[in-house]
Amino acid sequence: MRSPLFYYLAFFATGIATVSVGALVASHGALLQVPDGEVGRLLGTQFAGQLTGSYFVGRHLSSRLRLGALLTAGAMLAQVVLAHLSLPLLFVMGVGLGLAMASINTLVGLESPDNLRAKRLERLNIFWPLGAAFGPWIIAHAAGYNSGQHALAFCFTTLAVIFAVLAASSTRHPTFDLPAPTHARQTTSSLTLIMSLFALLAVGVESGLANWLPTFQARYLSQPTLTVPLATLFWGCVLAIRLVVSHWLAKRLEGLVFTVSLLVASLGSLGLVWFHTPRLLVVMVAATAFAIGPIYPMLLTQAIKLPRRGLVFFSASAGSALFPWFIGWVATLSHTLRGALLVPAVGSVLLFLLTLRVKPIPSISTRSHAPPPPAHNSQ
Repeated sequence: MRSPLFYYLAFFATGIATVSVGALVASHGALLQVPDGEVGRLLGTQFAGQLTGSYFVGRHLSSRLRLGALLTAGAMLAQVVLAHLSLPLLFVMGVGLGLAMASINTLVGLESPDNLRAKRLERLNIFWPLGAAFGPWIIAHAAGYNSGQHALAFCFTTLAVIFAVLAASSTRHPTFDLPAPTHARQTTSSLTLIMSLFALLAVGVESGLANWLPTFQARYLSQPTLTVPLATLFWGCVLAIRLVVSHWLAKRLEGLVFTVSLLVASLGSLGLVWFHTPRLLVVMVAATAFAIGPIYPMLLTQAIKLPRRGLVFFSASAGSALFPWFIGWVATLSHTLRGALLVPAVGSVLLFLLTLRVKPIPSISTRSHAPPPPAHNSQ
């Protein structure tokens, strides 16, 4: 088994790579001759590739991780040779990133002992947001010493080397794949669909709020009393709770944490629409972030055991794209961004109501009375 640190650093690199195109365009868009109208197509093409790659995670996880890293490195180097951003190559790069991220998530879960699985997945999902947050800053400063095509060459070549090392490391450290669970086919299919719906809503709420909080603050909270940007507060709370909650999960409190978190997320996101005073809004943002932060990693602890887990990763990626777009669409129709934040609020409430009925994360009482699961050769 590899050290978890290997996967944490690899996930940090995927976070940087995911935002690299947007960061390069933001700092050198004119020199790279990328008009504003083309930026959306570039980013959308990369996302479509990530969505595709995440679905095909499959069972041969080490091979998929290696393939994803090689596709990412190859597509980046090809664009360095061409000296411009290419739509087909960005799609290939996205497929590689989607494969790599889904494989890393699954490998961490399957290679971890049962008592450490949730804790390690929570920690893993701290490193991607860190990479995505620091990526633009790193790229802007690194590219600041270059210009135009030179900035593209420097950043993409550096990232390509990192992903080539990741691919080489995957070949030297083969891993195991767990056998498919012995559930009935119909039960497994239903559980996959349920987990996919939860993943779409949970990641969608998180992504929708993170993307629109800067605009919300600029439009409604221009008071100088707010010294911390709401988006920074949101991500800071998400990362902090993923560190803290791992200790609770080690005590087998997943079901309780999951249900209470969704209740708090529902109240907090509704509070963003209802309250108008800056201090209360700051409290609502923090409460919602603390509550929604651990949900997706906790879902992964169950989803990685499913034969068609690729659908769960696909749904999560779809939620991260659809919710920000849908919030913008509702804001345009209603002429108010505050009202459009009902979209993540409704998503949070739906998650809470669903978990009361479906219970995707086993509760303490369920664990104590349920028969033991069939034995796996997971160690």
